[in-house]
Amino acid sequence: DNAVKYTKPGTTIDIDWNVDEAGKFHLNVRDYGPGIPEGHLEKIFDKYARIKRQDSQVAGTGLGLAIARAVMRAQGGDIFAINHADGGAMFTLVFPCTRRNGTLKVA
Repeated sequence: DNAVKYTKPGTTIDIDWNVDEAGKFHLNVRDYGPGIPEGHLEKIFDKYARIKRQDSQVAGTGLGLAIARAVMRAQGGDIFAINHADGGAMFTLVFPCTRRNGTLKVA
C-alpha cells in the first residue's frame, strides 16, 4: 500500500523474494518514489510516525508500519526499510522458515 501511495501513478513497483543463508524467507517490495529521508529509516516504524514533507499529499495515520513490525516480530520475523541505490525505497519482510518432513516451509 505504501509503495503505491508514495510513487507516481503508472510507476513500476518491484516485488521479489529470496531465502538467506540462515533459511529465512525475504519478501522485498521496492518502489521508485522519493525514498525515505536519512535519519527516518527506523523512525517510520514508530507509532504515528509520518514524514513531514509528504503529510499533506498522502493520507494515513502513521500506524501501518508500526503494526506491520509488531506482527512480524511477534512471529519471529522482522520488517525493515532501506533506500535503494538507484532511487526509491525498498521494504523487506523477513519470515522465519521451518522444516517439516524434510520440506522447507515459511512459518
